[in-house]
This record gives sequence, C-alpha cells and structure tokens, in this order.
Amino acid sequence: GYVNSSHQGLTISENYATGSVEGDQYIGGFLGVQWHSHEDVRFIDNYALVDVKGGSYLGGFAGRCSQNSGRYYFIGKIEERVEGAARMGGICSEVRTNDTKTFPGLETNYWDINVSGVNVTDEGMGVSLSSQQMREQTKFDEFDFTSIWTIEPGKTPHLRWEDE
Repeated sequence: GYVNSSHQGLTISENYATGSVEGDQYIGGFLGVQWHSHEDVRFIDNYALVDVKGGSYLGGFAGRCSQNSGRYYFIGKIEERVEGAARMGGICSEVRTNDTKTFPGLETNYWDINVSGVNVTDEGMGVSLSSQQMREQTKFDEFDFTSIWTIEPGKTPHLRWEDE
C-alpha cells in the first residue's frame, strides 16, 4: 500500500495508490495499520485501486482502521492465501477505536463489492457499492465534488488535481 503504519501527527489527504500489495497480516491497499491511540492521525479524501493478497487482516483500504478517517474508496481484488484463514473487509479488516461502539467517519468510505470478492463487513466499517454504483456521484455521501473530487460519466471519482 501507500503507507505501512501511521503514527502521531500524520495527515494524508488527496492521494491515491495503484498496483498490488502482498504480505502476512494487516495488509491494505492504501494503509497497513492506523493506530487508534493517535487521534491526530487522519486519512481524508484518498482512494486505492489495488489488489490485496495476504495471510490475515486484509482490508481493501486498510488492514486496521481508526475512527479518524473518511471520504475514501477502494476498488480491487482482496484475496487470502489460505481459504477461510483471513479476516477480510471491503474497507478495513478491523477497526480499533477508543469507543468500540461507533466508527465516526467510516460510513463515508466505499468499496466495489463486485470486484473485491468481499461481500460482508461489520456494520459501520464502510459501504459496499456495485461496480455501477461506484460510477454515480450521488452514492458518495460527503465527498466534496466542488473543490476536491470530480467524476466523469461512466467513471469512478478521482481527485481534481489529477486533471491539472
């Protein structure tokens, strides 16, 4: 992925990752582990077009998420090395927060359920969309399509700066 592990004082926004990533555990298309104890770490307005393969804790966007991230999406295949051995999620395989009952921000994250091969996730850990829905601006709640994101008919969202 783009980032292996996050620590204090880190904000990553308006970036993307492409390609493939493989590892043993806590593998994500953009991020391996986001530590929950660092509330000043944020991942905002990013996306990953990445195939993810590994042993356990596989997430389309992150192997482990925290509550301080939002407005991102993932399109790619998620594949476990040994069938039934991995914990997988379309956005995150695991969420660690200081409050285990709510995941603020994660409801604004999306993954392509048709491409990923992952059709279930814990409630509150992102929203699954079909490949067709991933091309509809109205499905991306809270994405800023005025200044940060843009979308062309029949395509998935991308960051405005990519057109500059």
